[in-house]
Amino acid sequence: MVIIISIFAYLIFQVILGLWISRNIASESDYVLAGRSLGYTLTTFGIFATWFAAEGIMSATGAVYEGGIPAITAEHITWAFGIIVLGIFFSVRLRKMELTTFGDLFRNRYGRLIEKLVTFILIPPSLFWIAGQIRAFGVVISGFSDISITVAVSIAAASVIIYTTFGGMLADSYTDLIQGLMLILGLVLLVGYMVADGGLQVLDRIPVEHFQLSSSDAPILGRIQSWMIGIFGTIIAVELIARILAAKSPKVAKWSTIMGGVLFIIILCLPILMGFVGTHLFESLKDSEQLIILQAEHYMPTVLFILFLGALVSAILSTVDSSLLAIGSLLAHNVVLQIVKNPNEKKKLFVNRLMVVTIGVLAYILAISADSVHQIVYAGASIGTAGIVVIYLFSFQSKFGGKWAALTSLCLGIIIPLVGDHFVNFIAYPYLTGFVLALIGYVGVGWWEYSFQRKNQLSNAYKPLDNK
Repeated sequence: MVIIISIFAYLIFQVILGLWISRNIASESDYVLAGRSLGYTLTTFGIFATWFAAEGIMSATGAVYEGGIPAITAEHITWAFGIIVLGIFFSVRLRKMELTTFGDLFRNRYGRLIEKLVTFILIPPSLFWIAGQIRAFGVVISGFSDISITVAVSIAAASVIIYTTFGGMLADSYTDLIQGLMLILGLVLLVGYMVADGGLQVLDRIPVEHFQLSSSDAPILGRIQSWMIGIFGTIIAVELIARILAAKSPKVAKWSTIMGGVLFIIILCLPILMGFVGTHLFESLKDSEQLIILQAEHYMPTVLFILFLGALVSAILSTVDSSLLAIGSLLAHNVVLQIVKNPNEKKKLFVNRLMVVTIGVLAYILAISADSVHQIVYAGASIGTAGIVVIYLFSFQSKFGGKWAALTSLCLGIIIPLVGDHFVNFIAYPYLTGFVLALIGYVGVGWWEYSFQRKNQLSNAYKPLDNK
């Protein structure tokens, strides 16, 4: 009972903080971008806490328990590298563009049709991601109380929707700082108690192949596809890009993103270590996602165990609030507000908050309908992202290709992976194939656009002068 009361008190604190910060929000920019005022600390911890989710902690520990490091390379390790790639190659230019949302990039480069299509493609992966984290909250709470997963999920969804809806980016940034620090403290304390108990002695008994980045039996194309899904999905993640756009300057955006990625890698080592140790502490677990919670209960005194559960809750909340705000504002700014005639700042704020609530409710429905945390997250991991990555790269590197090239790329990036994953068996690597075909489609149609435009220019240049 003490554990549940403590966690619920923490949720109430988050709601009060969000409501308090909401007093100073007067415009869409204040709400979505915190007035572009975030410094190194808030941006770094925002990026780290947003991507280092409870699903990452629980499923990483469970996956290592079952198959070693190769079992998490396709997801968690590629996510970390993706953050660093985003920081090095994309963050500065994104921040200099003065965008309100990621969708603005595609409107400026390809027009409103592509802007809206990209928006609707980006929403499902983040929606599944939010649902996965809310589900993780239910798993944590139900494991140590008589509260059902459905009730726990309902409480989590309600609290995070309330404080995100009112507090916006600034509230998310401060709560993510608190949540990130709690998460790090909880994991460090758990590993410290495990080491003091002699847990590291079991590492000598673990097979060498469990320490490799990938299984030697995995085909090379399969490895490439796994890395592509993780890295590509990260560099176009609206949750992370929203933090970059809210940074105080391009320099802050770049180095905060890189530091967030490095911090992700460092802290990821802790649940990996606990996964290895767990193979000998618990030899036959039915649900490996519960491993790290069972380890915390085994090693830590009650007070610190409560703190650790608070750290898991922090990881959940930090991911959910960032995703809710990013997707809600994307839908509001790039779709709904373009339908509303001459919206003032008050109306813009209302629409943004309404879309945050809408996304939250949809994620809640998904969370109570799924069987596991990992099932939800994996379901939305790569939907349509191959085509977006292609047009994203071209929008940065050249002016080659226009609306029709982008449309072709997006369609191929959706259809090929979707068909390959769910309807036919002859496409061995659907995402990789979809990306290659999306790239070929963009270049082919882009060349046709260029030739057509060039032909019209030449035709106009050689038109005979009208007789006067």
